[in-house]
Amino acid sequence: MANITFFLQENISAAFLLLTAVILALCFKLCQTSNRLQKLQQRYEFLTDGSEESRLGELLTTTLQEVRTGKKECEELAAQGSLLAKQLQNCVQRVSVIRFNAFDDTGSNLSYSVALLDAKNNGVVFSSIFGRDENRCYAKPITEGKSEYALSDEELQALKKIKLQ
Repeated sequence: MANITFFLQENISAAFLLLTAVILALCFKLCQTSNRLQKLQQRYEFLTDGSEESRLGELLTTTLQEVRTGKKECEELAAQGSLLAKQLQNCVQRVSVIRFNAFDDTGSNLSYSVALLDAKNNGVVFSSIFGRDENRCYAKPITEGKSEYALSDEELQALKKIKLQ
């Protein structure tokens, strides 16, 4: 013991410097740990929405249930979207109207041809021929942009106008 006391008395300044260095290293480590703890506290508050009463396990269970419910709803919406996209292919998507004067003895462009087609160029062409004494209406089916019936110039014009859209 006397040897240790003698050694410390002889090297007191070196021991003091060593202890000071150890204290400084511990202070530095304490600051690092404090910063990490503060970041963890911020993350925990973010997870618990700042509520002190919330338990992390309950919160994670609730969040997981919400995520699963949201995922299921997204899958259902995607399936409905696909079904709607398929149905939309058969809906009228393009329309054109051509007005014309069918007879010289009538005024204005009272006659018309209307083309209604879906995405696959299937649909119908309606025509109304307005005369002074009578009015006639015609409907001709269209399959893949063509009709098995003879089309008037105005009906062809209505189909051509749709194809330009």
